[in-house]
Amino acid sequence: MWTGSPYFCLGVFFFVFLLHTSVAGPYYGLVQNLAPLHLRAFASALFFFVLSILGVGLGPFLVGVFSDLLTPSLGEADALRWVLTALAPVWILASFIMLW
Repeated sequence: MWTGSPYFCLGVFFFVFLLHTSVAGPYYGLVQNLAPLHLRAFASALFFFVLSILGVGLGPFLVGVFSDLLTPSLGEADALRWVLTALAPVWILASFIMLW
């Protein structure tokens, strides 16, 4: 987001999202291993529901809200750039939690 080269940006994002999505399998396996046998389907459904509401629903919405709040002072492109950059510590924290 901070580079002038779109190819460099796409290359870095490729590896970031490759690592980001590689944890999906262990998460799903963890849900299945922690849930009792008679509740595994419910645990999976609840897990996907929470992922959908928080990750797919609330995440982009909040990025847009904070970007809109910063737009008057920074401009449209820079506001979105700063909001997305502020998410980096969240991803780093999430990776440490996953490793733990």
